[in-house]
Amino acid sequence: MVRAAGERELVVSGKRRRRRATRLHPAEILTILILFQPSGYRTFKGFYTHHVQMQLCQGFPGLLSYPRFV
Repeated sequence: MVRAAGERELVVSGKRRRRRATRLHPAEILTILILFQPSGYRTFKGFYTHHVQMQLCQGFPGLLSYPRFV
């Protein structure tokens, strides 16, 4: 197996680094941000937790929790 130089350094130093892929595409993130603007919610957290996670969950199958999204 061929490893990149950065990976070799992590193996030698013993440090671990997570490499989680985001489950939302940039277009989905932008769509959520654009929907927030005219929504009437004062905070993005309220919009995301009450509207996106409750009502738009079928439109975004890889939806994240609010802390993970931020």
